[in-house]
Amino acid sequence: MKIQHIRNACMIIHIHEHRILVDPCLNPKGSLPPYTFFRKRPRFNPIVGLPPNSESLLSRITCGLITHFRYGHFDHLDKSGFRLLAQKQVPVYCNATDEPSLRRHHIHTIPLAMKKVSPFLTGRITTFPTAHGHGLAGMLMGPGAGYFIDWIL
Repeated sequence: MKIQHIRNACMIIHIHEHRILVDPCLNPKGSLPPYTFFRKRPRFNPIVGLPPNSESLLSRITCGLITHFRYGHFDHLDKSGFRLLAQKQVPVYCNATDEPSLRRHHIHTIPLAMKKVSPFLTGRITTFPTAHGHGLAGMLMGPGAGYFIDWIL
């Protein structure tokens, strides 16, 4: 297995013939508003560009995995990520509560129930609840999903 970090939460997991795109934030550098306004100098996001080899890497994905999107926040899935997943029509595994939003964007979803073991490629995946912040920020962002992937070799 190989994990290739793209930027932010976005990565590609390489396992056997599979290329799993996790949380695709692919918009150009500086194209999104700051995540916070309480800093001395808020920075537009993403704060770095995509790596030079990203086009080649993204062309070979075989599925997607989204940790959260239900409230439409764009820090784990942005417009360019939507466009890529909708265009490629690869299966995209997601928290069952995020599935309706993703389907409206013409993404081929496979919803995963929280705290359940589900089939996943050549193995299985367990979805567990996560917090995406604390206090007011956490409430506004809503829950996320973590995943434990168990490969059958």
